[in-house]
Amino acid sequence: MLFSSLIFACSEDEIGIYEENWIVDNSKEEWENNITAGIPELWETGLPVIVINTPGKKPVLYKTSWVNGASFECFNADSTINSTATTRIRLHGNSSRMCPKKSYNLDFDEKCEVLDMPQHKRWILQANHYDTTMLRNSIAQWMGHRLCDFQYNPRSQFVELILNGEYLGTYQLIEHIRQSTNRVEDGYVIEFDNKFAEDDIVFKTPIKEVDVNIKDPDIEKDSPEFNHIKLIIDSVEKTLYGNDPYNATNGYFHIADRATFADFYLVNEIAKNVDARFYSSCFANLTTDDKLYMGPLWDFDIGFGNYVFENPYTINEPTGLYMHKCPWIEIMLKENEFKKIVSTHLQRYIDNEQAILDYIDEISNKIINSVILNERKWKLYSAENEEMSDDEIKEAYFATVNRLKQWLSDRFKYLATKY
Repeated sequence: MLFSSLIFACSEDEIGIYEENWIVDNSKEEWENNITAGIPELWETGLPVIVINTPGKKPVLYKTSWVNGASFECFNADSTINSTATTRIRLHGNSSRMCPKKSYNLDFDEKCEVLDMPQHKRWILQANHYDTTMLRNSIAQWMGHRLCDFQYNPRSQFVELILNGEYLGTYQLIEHIRQSTNRVEDGYVIEFDNKFAEDDIVFKTPIKEVDVNIKDPDIEKDSPEFNHIKLIIDSVEKTLYGNDPYNATNGYFHIADRATFADFYLVNEIAKNVDARFYSSCFANLTTDDKLYMGPLWDFDIGFGNYVFENPYTINEPTGLYMHKCPWIEIMLKENEFKKIVSTHLQRYIDNEQAILDYIDEISNKIINSVILNERKWKLYSAENEEMSDDEIKEAYFATVNRLKQWLSDRFKYLATKY
């Protein structure tokens, strides 16, 4: 068992109890002396380490049911303790659940600050398995924080993950999109997503039949709150597809925010993100003053030229438009005022191209030692029985990163000709 003498093994009646002086008594050297052979460099990658143990090492197998009472321990890159919690854990994601490297949904018993991110109970450990650079979600979030008009965009940190004594590789610990202080602070979290669960609170819009999922806070279907939310969302669509959607007095922009819709459109258009035509993980915020704002951004691992499934669209080419056929957006793009906002915001992205490329360089160099360990675990670049040297892994990884950077540069050049 990895760290067998130091990781606290929880039984059903011991959940959440830690030995006294646990932090003081366990130094980096003691951890290193107990590391399983095969990953001796774990504490030298420069990333924080998250250790999760479920009671009796119960496996985490499902998205629809939680494993309760797990211990969560987060260590800084220098092996000092950052935070501890008791959590429940389940799988996260839709198609990504079929990957060998899984993503996980965490729900702490109590709010907790983790790695300088504000305290909360809900977090996601993203595997980014489809994305061999592991950067695409991080790039989109960088744009969301620095270049978009969203009220909130999730914060994240790259980490190492150990679950029930098994090293699972490079992960991105990211804030789960919830309605609360420090996250979506007002109203309701809405998701346009056709991959909802049976118990989700969902309705279809009247014209384009978009699936609308009321994610947070919890409400009852057919309650007054539900009916009011449905009325506002339906009104946005009916106005857009009505006779006079741009009317100065009662046009769509009185109930849907132009600027955030423009940023949602642009970041997903830059990425050519297949899911973003209101298919999956398209988030919005309906505020208490009955106005709909798009955002925050989520789920870009198969964007930016990385659509890994059967591809009927030439979706991975850096040329061509994609998001202009998104419901609602297709109508907004016919309005002069919306097009002006899109043009202005696009220039903001183009002007920051070098900053985006510099960020890619910064993060890829930051995680490269972790990438090497992740490769040994999951064989993203090498054949099953092939052993690549550290230098060969680095060369393969940075070649992939450079292709991503070139794709982005080519994408900006193309989009600059369109607006």
